[in-house]
Amino acid sequence: PRSDPGACRPRALYPESGRTARPRPRPAAAGAPPVHPAEAQPPAPRPEPSVALPGRVLALGLDEATGVITRGEGPAGIRGILQGNPERVNARRGRGVSFDGRNDWILMDPDPALDITGALTVMVLVRVPAAALDADLYMMVWRGDEQGGKDPYALSIAGSQLVFRRDFPRTVQVAWPLADLATDEYHVFCGVHRAEEGTLELWVDGTRVAIAPAPKAVGYPTGAMRTLVGAMDNGKSQFFRGVIDEVRLFARALNADEIAAEAAALQGEPVR
Repeated sequence: PRSDPGACRPRALYPESGRTARPRPRPAAAGAPPVHPAEAQPPAPRPEPSVALPGRVLALGLDEATGVITRGEGPAGIRGILQGNPERVNARRGRGVSFDGRNDWILMDPDPALDITGALTVMVLVRVPAAALDADLYMMVWRGDEQGGKDPYALSIAGSQLVFRRDFPRTVQVAWPLADLATDEYHVFCGVHRAEEGTLELWVDGTRVAIAPAPKAVGYPTGAMRTLVGAMDNGKSQFFRGVIDEVRLFARALNADEIAAEAAALQGEPVR
């Protein structure tokens, strides 16, 4: 079965206070030009990348100006092949890819580094249009092979909720409503699986917004599966609608300080 946002009612917390988290868009620096609409602005210089944290297996910047091949940073240089007709646009960190919600997606190379069954962090820098906050399903990052109930990891927008899901094979997901999210602005969405603690977490713009209990690891063969950006089921459903600027994947659970620093770096703010 696929994602059912209503099936999970996680706690929505700030890490320390226990108050309901409502991330707010960070204001632009004084005198800075407006970020949106990004496509109408000249390409901004790409900020210096943050130091690669241990466990990072993918940093997909999507900065190529043309062509159907995109390549992640780092020695592995994992490639992605653009499918459909996604548009390369100016984005928050230089260039990004605009997905039309109909048939655009990216197929990642079958690299074993993307086969993560234990602790995991999935992070994306995206601009979500208001039209995507409807009752439909929009996948951002997915791994699987079309077997029902066997998706090792999936980060999506489903029925106006942000959803991070793993099939262990028992499906566990954590969801957070996007009703108060500022649309048509860039946000950092992050799904974390803390295997040792036994939790799934959602973070928005460096703040934890939801948590749910989860097993320690996926318990079925996943080595032959593929990783996609912008769709699921090998490009057959849940096509993303909006702009994806960057995708980062870690084979461990980042801690709170690391998540906040990565989110700040992705949004162009200094890492302190």
